Amino acid sequence: MIKRVLLAAAMMVASPTIVSAQDVVWSFSPTSLVTSAVAPAGTGSGTAYIFSDGPFGFDAIDLDLITSDPSVLQITGGTAFNSPFSMNVGTRFDVSEITTDGIGGGRLFALHFAQNGVNPTLGPLFDPDFVTNFGASGGALLAQVNYSIVGEGTATLGFALGTNGVFQFPDNALDPSFGTATLIVVPEPSSTALLLLGSVGLVARRKRC
Repeated sequence: MIKRVLLAAAMMVASPTIVSAQDVVWSFSPTSLVTSAVAPAGTGSGTAYIFSDGPFGFDAIDLDLITSDPSVLQITGGTAFNSPFSMNVGTRFDVSEITTDGIGGGRLFALHFAQNGVNPTLGPLFDPDFVTNFGASGGALLAQVNYSIVGEGTATLGFALGTNGVFQFPDNALDPSFGTATLIVVPEPSSTALLLLGSVGLVARRKRC
């Protein structure tokens, strides 16, 4: 039991997974798709990221950000990325923000009137927040989401369409597919476990001498 707890605590992030055909995904990494992570209960907080798949384009997005168990993980804020494009060709959006709902979830809202939106043609060329190596076709890094770890257990981050949905202008309502990411919060190693770990290290050092 002690060995499993120590191993889980050391594995803060699991190995990257293969990017699927989902249009909007959660990841625990800003450079690759990592859909599972493990953290000890005393970690306090963490960060997750929202990507859209490279070929998926849109002009407006309104998504509810969901935690399956707010007694384990609660969204506390974040940043929606909207960096200036190179070559002075504008930005993605006129409005772009992350907000929280006060009960553990949040919202991603972004809209452009005279900018570029998330554009599969322009993104790879001009958007500094387009991650070329994210999967087979790259991905647009939409947001960084901060969360608080409030208890032990398992919580899955997910999405739901918000009131305004996802659109390509002028009037094409989109129905994107969504990916999830799961955080497992394990008990902190006890003082006995830490003492045992220190003893193992001491024995190992003596054997090398």
